[in-house]
Amino acid sequence: MVRDSAVDAETRAAWAEAWPRVWDAAAAHAGEERDPGVFEEIQRTVVGSTERADLLHRIVGPNWRDLFGDTAFNSASYRTWSDAAAHTQLMALPAKLEDSPERRSLPGLIRAWQAGLTKIVSIPCRGEFTRTVGRTGLLLTNTTREDSDGYQRALRTFV
Repeated sequence: MVRDSAVDAETRAAWAEAWPRVWDAAAAHAGEERDPGVFEEIQRTVVGSTERADLLHRIVGPNWRDLFGDTAFNSASYRTWSDAAAHTQLMALPAKLEDSPERRSLPGLIRAWQAGLTKIVSIPCRGEFTRTVGRTGLLLTNTTREDSDGYQRALRTFV
């Protein structure tokens, strides 16, 4: 939630009420399989057309802007939060392949893949959290993915 004094109480209440719905819809979309033909269709559409916008939305999925436009993103507090989150994620990238969470958890990852896992969605939240999304996806926190034991536990929930 944006903690900007320029955002009035009514707007904050509307955002708080909408957050669970947007989150659930975005998580469900993240677990869906994508139709690769959509990318080819986009190439045949006119830039700026409604058809192109609809196809892009099918790829990107539901998001905050669908309900509220850019209001929450036009504040100094959002930019500060976003910059800090991007920096944290960049600093967490492994320097060597063998240090990556997937490499460290390869046996569990292989078992999950054999069970049908095709997509892992990692979210920048605190604590350990895992849930399957759709038939082929696994949603988990960065904390879970970065911890070898936690990642193994998460992968076992898919098998």
